[in-house]
Amino acid sequence: MIESSWRALSRCQNARAPECQNARIVAAPGDADHRRRGFLLFAFRFLLNAVPMPPLTLIDTPAALDAEVAALSGARWLAVDTEFYRERTYRPQLCLLQIATPTRVALVDAVTLEDLTPVIDLLYTPGVIKVLHAARQDLELFYWMRGSVPRDLFDTQVAAPLLGHADQIGYGNLVREVVEVELEKAFKRTDWKRRPLDQEHLQYAADDVIYLAKMYPIMRDKLEELGKLDELEPRSSSLSRMIGY
Repeated sequence: MIESSWRALSRCQNARAPECQNARIVAAPGDADHRRRGFLLFAFRFLLNAVPMPPLTLIDTPAALDAEVAALSGARWLAVDTEFYRERTYRPQLCLLQIATPTRVALVDAVTLEDLTPVIDLLYTPGVIKVLHAARQDLELFYWMRGSVPRDLFDTQVAAPLLGHADQIGYGNLVREVVEVELEKAFKRTDWKRRPLDQEHLQYAADDVIYLAKMYPIMRDKLEELGKLDELEPRSSSLSRMIGY
């Protein structure tokens, strides 16, 4: 898969190659460095979409949770999202916890599992970057669970304006602008307490972290290239300090 993908990318240096017709590489005539950066960005996007994710399963036993946490341990960063219930409760009730890396997706059943300590400990691991989008509600939920919020945050909604995207941009719009994928919107009002969850609901929940995991390296590299990565840290830190309910 990867080898054939690289062969296809090599062909994309020739603009007439069929798979390159939709590649959005913008370069000024004669600007070799700009063309090279554009091609590398396209290559990165191409490979991210070429690598398949494993089948989606709900982690709903202590043994499966321990195994997944062991597999995720050692990752330098984790894409994180939650699905919760709050309509008739004072505190948000965690129903599903989604975590992704470039090669793994974990959907943790917080309704069935009585003890989430292993995976919550993972999210509080110092030095591991937690990538979220519009993180305030997720952080509020973690605060209720632990009395504090995870540190080392990268909020893609906070980072987006530094890269020219709209302020307070929604997740679906940012995914469209960064990785050019249109996400399903049909399950926004799902009752996430309900069990069982079918594959469509699991895929919807997984997409919330799959594309976070795809956007994060792109956005981080752009921020670094523009010299704006340091501007994000105080904004993320202030978000953590705001959570105190």
